[in-house]
Amino acid sequence: MIKSPLLDPVANHHRDTVEELAWAIAASEGQFLLMFAHCNYAKWRKRVVRRLHKISSVPIREVFLEPSACTLYTTLRQEIGEEQPAALMVFGLESVTDLDELLIATNQVREEFRKNFQFPLVLWINDEVLCKLIRITPDFHSWATTVMFEIPTSSLISNLQQKANSLFSKVLELGASEICPNDAILGAGYSQEIKFALRDLESGNHELPPQLLASLNFVWGREAYGLGKIDVAITHYQKSLEFWQQEPRKQESKPENNGEILPGLGLPTFRSRKPITPPRRERAAVLLFHLGLCYCDQAKQYRPGDPSYRENWHKAKEYLEQCLVVFEQEQRPDLVAKFINQVGEILQSLEAWEDLESLAKKSLALHRTYSAPVQIAQDYGFLATVALHKSCWQEAYTNALYANVIITKVTEEQGVAQDREDLLAYRTEGRGGSKKLSYHPASIQPQQQQQYPDYQENSALSCLNGVVKIDKDAEQITNKSPVGRYLLLLAQAQQHLGQHSEAISHLERARELGIGDDPKLYLEILETLETLYWQQKRYQAAFT
Repeated sequence: MIKSPLLDPVANHHRDTVEELAWAIAASEGQFLLMFAHCNYAKWRKRVVRRLHKISSVPIREVFLEPSACTLYTTLRQEIGEEQPAALMVFGLESVTDLDELLIATNQVREEFRKNFQFPLVLWINDEVLCKLIRITPDFHSWATTVMFEIPTSSLISNLQQKANSLFSKVLELGASEICPNDAILGAGYSQEIKFALRDLESGNHELPPQLLASLNFVWGREAYGLGKIDVAITHYQKSLEFWQQEPRKQESKPENNGEILPGLGLPTFRSRKPITPPRRERAAVLLFHLGLCYCDQAKQYRPGDPSYRENWHKAKEYLEQCLVVFEQEQRPDLVAKFINQVGEILQSLEAWEDLESLAKKSLALHRTYSAPVQIAQDYGFLATVALHKSCWQEAYTNALYANVIITKVTEEQGVAQDREDLLAYRTEGRGGSKKLSYHPASIQPQQQQQYPDYQENSALSCLNGVVKIDKDAEQITNKSPVGRYLLLLAQAQQHLGQHSEAISHLERARELGIGDDPKLYLEILETLETLYWQQKRYQAAFT
């Protein structure tokens, strides 16, 4: 078994093991050789592979196994056909769904590898795969030489901190509009890599620095939240928040020297002179936001009449308002703009209409400043909701119209809209293909449009023109709930304005979008549509 510490594979003093692997591959060209390349960390594996390709004297073909793979030998035979590559390197064993079944099949046909694979075969594995190889395929394992790429302790610490830093940074980038799970940000297998790293550190009796432990509590909290373990998530978030709300210790605020001893490790390490990124208080704000989300989820478990319903919504509101206060104190209005609308959702659930109206007007100004069309649509949705509860039907109609036009424009730009003619009438005019948009319900003729000031061309997008740029790659609409919600608001306003046919048309469109991830909204759409069918004496439609 060949061992080598690996910090940077391209550095001269870390090349030995990679060069030995390259030499073994070249020396065995034209004959079967089985090797296991062991590395627990994808980042480092990529560097090794890149270096290996660079120095190898023979071309090395790569095969990536699908999670659904059931056999190793058959999969590789199908991949290479009758070809005998100079060398073959296999990735993805750790991702195979039923690895035990694959390894059992591999051990049963192990002689086929020797007979038909006249080339070096390198299988990339981690700790978990190695244990299973030893246990399930002892004969196959006995043929192999295992090359170990071990990571120095200081690099394990650095790698863990980088993962946590990237998670904080991505959450700040996305804001409240998109709650991505950890694996979407950190990559598949992140949890297993963290487990490997912590086990390696524990086996060396190394204590985690407090800053790293606080960061990992955030990672674990999000993981628990994604699994629906809200109480566990709250515990992790509180532990992390407690650390980031503390004043930094003097040694943390000093420039970091190359010879500084990493706390708890007793090892010198190279540390950056840069301050913590993202800053401590922004991390604290992120944790306050996540605690708010937890209590939002808790509130949804109760009926509106239950005391716990309002209690949890108020807790959520408190945490989210603290989050916004921190961003304001840090003079980050851009971050306030990204997170403020979550408070609006809470105020809506609490039926705090005056507070919601005040917040929506503030957030609308912020979102216009920072060109956030999805949030602008949501702001108009809030204002439409408030107007409906105040029985201001024309105001509700206008704001709901704005929300619909904007969200439909965004979804069309992103290729999500199903039928542009069912909601918007577009007209392209001007030089350079500039678009001017107008909205006119099909039942209203051009001569009648002058009677409705809110139908004037471009009125619904005046808040966007020259102010907001819609990026096709940004703020992707990942579900249809916003579209359905704004169609419902528009239909409710039209219902009170006596525009029943138009209201039915919009509700039917909302119904076509399906239940999505908001069954309560879908039920409200169906109930409103049924009421309108009855009013129009469309009894058959009401029963279907």
